[in-house]
Amino acid sequence: MLRINRSISSLLKKALTLPGQCLHEVTTFLLPESFCLGSRNSLYKDGGSSSESEPFTTVVSLQVADAPKLFSPKQKKKAPTAPSTLQQICVVVIGDNFRELAPAFETLPPDLLQLICNEIASRGDLSHDLLDLDLDLDSIILDGYPTLTNEWLESLRKSSPRLRALDLSRCSKVTDHGIHSLSTSRHMKHLKLNFCVFLTDASLVWISGLDKLVELQLQTAG
Repeated sequence: MLRINRSISSLLKKALTLPGQCLHEVTTFLLPESFCLGSRNSLYKDGGSSSESEPFTTVVSLQVADAPKLFSPKQKKKAPTAPSTLQQICVVVIGDNFRELAPAFETLPPDLLQLICNEIASRGDLSHDLLDLDLDLDSIILDGYPTLTNEWLESLRKSSPRLRALDLSRCSKVTDHGIHSLSTSRHMKHLKLNFCVFLTDASLVWISGLDKLVELQLQTAG
């Protein structure tokens, strides 16, 4: 059974009229009912289930490992690949023009918006001003973002109150203050803080208040 998703069609029409696009016409897109029901990203180990998990009660030991190389935007950029499905085409085209189209993001279905933000983040192009939008993300990987600061986390907390999975590994500017901003994220289940060199025991105090947390990673270079 097919349906017409007018909000996506309208957004793509706008995207494809921007300078530099190779496509010149966009017709009405027919999308399957399950279009926005794709699986969550690899942060989840529980298959993305929305069921409640046991409260986080165990102490997670710090692991010593070799520090990875610092993030490089060139390394973070994904190799271009040809999209093979309508969903991938939508995500790539909107991702290519997200700065011009961001004001319309809040009109998109949540699962499609999640995929678009995943695409932008994976390219290393996510910015603080985008996090100020009402994104309501379920998960986000921000591994190695050199410009990410505590202010980003405060914006993320406000724009995505139901955030369940967050990867801040190698974000060298994050401090205890930033973790304090996340302490009210009551839906947080998966948190990765590997090689965040300025975190202290104070962050563990804030993290202990996340009563739904089931996974915490805190690797440090030795």
